[in-house]
Amino acid sequence: MDRLLIAGVDSVVGANLAAWWGGRRPVTGLGWQHALAIEGCEIEGPVSPLEPPTPKMLASQPDWVVFCGPGAVSSWNEQRPDWNSCDWSRAAAQWAEAARDWGAEFTLLSSDAVFTGPWMFHRETGNCFCDSPEARRLRQTEQAVL
Repeated sequence: MDRLLIAGVDSVVGANLAAWWGGRRPVTGLGWQHALAIEGCEIEGPVSPLEPPTPKMLASQPDWVVFCGPGAVSSWNEQRPDWNSCDWSRAAAQWAEAARDWGAEFTLLSSDAVFTGPWMFHRETGNCFCDSPEARRLRQTEQAVL
C-alpha cells in the first residue's frame, strides 16, 4: 500500500486529499501555516516550505509526495496566499528533487484555476497564456519542478 506525504496539507486541496486517503492508506501531512487534525492522518507543522525536507519529515518513508503550494488554495478562498512569503518555485523544486532522491513519485498541485479560459474560440494548437502575476508564478513553479 502506497504511503502518501502531503506537503501543504493545510491548503484546501491538500486537506481534502488527506481526508479522502486517511484511513485508506498511510498519510502524513505537513502544514505550511496552520496546525490541524484530519482523521486517519499523522500531521506535523507548521514547517517552512523552504526548509529542506528532513529525515524526520521522511520518517513515514513516502512512496508518493504531493506538494501543495499557494496555487492549491481555492481560488474562491477570501484569504489568498501570500505569493511573496517565500520562493515557491524553489520550494517546489526542492521537494521534487527530494522525492526523486527517495525514489518516491511526485505530484505538484499547481492550481485549481484555469487561467487561459475555455478554448471554445481558440485553436487547439493555440498558445495563449494569462499574464497575471499569479499565473506567471505558477508557470515558473511548474518549470522549476520539471
